[in-house]
Amino acid sequence: MAPNNLGERNRIVKVLLLALHEEPAYRVYRFDIRRFFDSLNIQDVLRRIKSEAVSQKTLELLVSILNQHAAGVVDVNLAERSQKRTLTRIAKAFRQFGMDGKFDDLYLRITYLTSNYRLFDPLVNRKRLAGLHHNHPYLTYHRDSSLQKLDGALRTFIFSSASIRGTNGITLNIQQKRDLSTRSFLRGHKNKEYFSFSISTLARIKRCWFDG
Repeated sequence: MAPNNLGERNRIVKVLLLALHEEPAYRVYRFDIRRFFDSLNIQDVLRRIKSEAVSQKTLELLVSILNQHAAGVVDVNLAERSQKRTLTRIAKAFRQFGMDGKFDDLYLRITYLTSNYRLFDPLVNRKRLAGLHHNHPYLTYHRDSSLQKLDGALRTFIFSSASIRGTNGITLNIQQKRDLSTRSFLRGHKNKEYFSFSISTLARIKRCWFDG
């Protein structure tokens, strides 16, 4: 191995370790490891990682990424906790619609979950960006990815909501189903779809996720 390649590999490992210490709640870090790690010794890297103060959750994620790298592919998904929280929000959005019949709010809630949004913050006098792709830029689109699983769950709510426990037996009409079917976690992420929401609109549509 050429000295400059070794130095580059060590530099990337160091950057990866520093990044893992930040450990935000939902972000998955993905680096161009494949370029420099064609002959990567997985066990050696894991020993170095374990010597650092990283959480078990972070360690499991890194092991998964390194093992996938060894197999020649890297897939990055939403964390299990994040997926469950999103599924809960979908269910609560439909349940709220069953109680108040406000389809526009249901559509806005699903749009919020499946896309990115711009929000003007008067405190700093500028727009803020957030949302699916903005918060999770490195998600991949492989078969059975977390995005595809969320799309499958959303379709179930759209077309079989009347039979789902906790949705108050709601029934969507044909046009409502068509409108909701335009929303997709995978497309929203892949196409980097952005929408604008006012602070009052965001406060209204998010309320049902925190009320009970």
